Amino acid sequence: MSEITEWTFAADFAKWISHYLDHQRLPFKDAQVETKSAGSAKRRDFVLYARDGRKVLTGEIKFPENPEGQTPFNPREVLNARRKARLAGVTYFFYVERQQPRPVAD
Repeated sequence: MSEITEWTFAADFAKWISHYLDHQRLPFKDAQVETKSAGSAKRRDFVLYARDGRKVLTGEIKFPENPEGQTPFNPREVLNARRKARLAGVTYFFYVERQQPRPVAD
């Protein structure tokens, strides 16, 4: 089995969210990955859309193997996630660092 990348993880997460939304009566309709704002080369890892098509949540995902992903409290990455949300006209954003599973000690 191949190693999961940040892109694969984000795509699987968006797919799961979209599938869930298909079966719920929530104000959200879809999730996408790697979208850009007009005039910007920067991509958002994750975007959640309202039923009317507005972006309502954006997010950035980092893995621990990435130097920026060593902690979810990295101020530079949190500010980057906030900036990308603002460029998209979105109030809510997240930044998450995915933890690697650790073996349980006996």
